[in-house]
Amino acid sequence: MTRFRITAAAVLLASFAFASAVALSASDPGEEAHSRDDSAAAQREEERVRAINESRIRISVRVVEESRQPAADALLDVFTPAGESLVGDLAAKTDEHGFVSLRLAPGKYKLTARLGDAVGETDVEVTSGRRHDVLITVRNEPKQAP
Repeated sequence: MTRFRITAAAVLLASFAFASAVALSASDPGEEAHSRDDSAAAQREEERVRAINESRIRISVRVVEESRQPAADALLDVFTPAGESLVGDLAAKTDEHGFVSLRLAPGKYKLTARLGDAVGETDVEVTSGRRHDVLITVRNEPKQAP
């Protein structure tokens, strides 16, 4: 009889351990709901970004040197009227023909192009319903005498 009790206790203990392991490995309903919420939030954010990009207007910018040669690899930054950079560390770079394309919301901006020591800038007002082709000429700034 003692032998049966040990076996029954062992079976009961093994059953409890198995049930606990299954319970731990099963997904928590709260965790599953959280995962669905994260997925839905990510999809909403993606749709929001897509809507913002679709509402922005394409701006074609060409950067040239004083000689009118294309300024390949010039860095372009975009500033709001308050002086806040919209591009920052991710400055747009012109292609080998001096072109770069941007998408901006309607408004006023200052575009600044840099190629080595040469700098050029222009103000642009972006409005819907019209094409925006911008030309920026970069010039070496005169060096100040010490």
